[in-house]
Amino acid sequence: MPYYAVRNGRVPGVYNSWSECHQNVSGFPRAIYKKFHTHSEALTFCKGPTEHPTASAKIHESRVDENTVDWTVVYTDGSCKGPQSNRRAGIGIFWGDNHPWNLSKKVVGKQTNIKAEMDACSEAIEHALSKEVPKLIIRTDSEFTMKVVEQWLPKWQRNGFRLANGQEVKNSDAVRRLAKAANNPRIKIKFEHVRGHKGIYGNTQADQLANLAADS
Repeated sequence: MPYYAVRNGRVPGVYNSWSECHQNVSGFPRAIYKKFHTHSEALTFCKGPTEHPTASAKIHESRVDENTVDWTVVYTDGSCKGPQSNRRAGIGIFWGDNHPWNLSKKVVGKQTNIKAEMDACSEAIEHALSKEVPKLIIRTDSEFTMKVVEQWLPKWQRNGFRLANGQEVKNSDAVRRLAKAANNPRIKIKFEHVRGHKGIYGNTQADQLANLAADS
């Protein structure tokens, strides 16, 4: 599969699809990017010096080291449809155009959108672990999932996944699964929030995969 390396762009890094690469270089002054057939070659290109060093180029090179160059990026989404008596939920995981890891899958168990969103993140981490991916950026449009991982999860874990009133947290199975996956020492995880339905290519593709599963 091809890898698109962006050395100078809006967000330097290695991308799995031309669409994502194009979003980062289109209209960007002195954009530097190239297509490779291996991830290691793309990574080396990103870390290399610019052809025409400038003050702004040096800034972008420092961003390469700090942000996404050696991180794998995945977009996740969840969907839930139908009347309350017959809810159907699905997850969508998008790694890149025609990527063999892309996934459209029905949710097992409770059929809710929140569970679908968290299950999509968990599934992505679990698959990355099976492929020995060392660093993973998960981009989700779920504000609830972001609050879980950034605000609530540490306290819930300390309290045995129970609230202050002693009741178990809602969707506890999905929360526990996400906690187990995200805390695995074999992988580093970054969660990033993206705005849904705003034309972000990866998010749109993950949304389509989730809807496909919910509709099937």
